[in-house]
Amino acid sequence: MKILDNLENVRVAVVLDTFRGGPLGARLQEAAVAAVNGGRLSDDWVKYMSLFVDNKAQLERLTVEQAGEDTYFRVGRAYIASNGTCGPDTNGHTAKGVLPLIEADIVNTEPDGKIVDPPGPNPIPPEVVVRPFNIPKVPKV
Repeated sequence: MKILDNLENVRVAVVLDTFRGGPLGARLQEAAVAAVNGGRLSDDWVKYMSLFVDNKAQLERLTVEQAGEDTYFRVGRAYIASNGTCGPDTNGHTAKGVLPLIEADIVNTEPDGKIVDPPGPNPIPPEVVVRPFNIPKVPKV
């Protein structure tokens, strides 16, 4: 799935879970606050951004600044992090302000087995990132 599609899935999952009285929005907020407070180079940043990707190329786009990259990537990363800090009682727009440019030149959008839901493999290989929690995939209607 594309990054923007994942962001939209998270928004819908949070809205549905909040309607049902679930904790997903609060968990997302906690993860976003930890990422913002920890900074872009922190493990909390990587864990938070892993919630919106399906493979390593996408995760690198949201976590690693590359020499010569489009200046918008910094802006897009900041929007993704800051949007999640809103509480679950707001609109859940995790993609607000994020442009399609954030996905530029990422050809493969399929899962590669390097970004996984918890609990993850045991032991966890160094190239694998385990998301901090599961976000269910919501079917489009």
